[in-house]
Amino acid sequence: MIERHWRFFPIWYVERQVAGRDALLWRQEILVNAAFDLLAVLAALNRLYFTRFQLKRMRKLVGRMRLAPPDLAGRLERLVADGEGAVPELERLVAETQALVAAELPDLELRLRQPVGARREPWD
Repeated sequence: MIERHWRFFPIWYVERQVAGRDALLWRQEILVNAAFDLLAVLAALNRLYFTRFQLKRMRKLVGRMRLAPPDLAGRLERLVADGEGAVPELERLVAETQALVAAELPDLELRLRQPVGARREPWD
């Protein structure tokens, strides 16, 4: 489940290009999908049942997670509600989740299309 849901679109990598393209709905879709994938990865890491279908009681689910980034529920809610700070917050949550998985399952190698911290260079 962790490998299956470790599929984050690296929006931090292309954020500068996306910002000027009037792509609000697409950006929100990326953030919502990332929030669901983070929950799925962390639920699997904590050996908890998770389905995104009609997700209810997210705070209760997150409260049962022994391994999770601090204030996960609040941060996920802000992720999909906050305009400016959403992409950097997603990047931090992905990095923190990757560290939790690495500490708990050191033999599991999780790769990203573009690593946290990477940015696409502007064209000349």
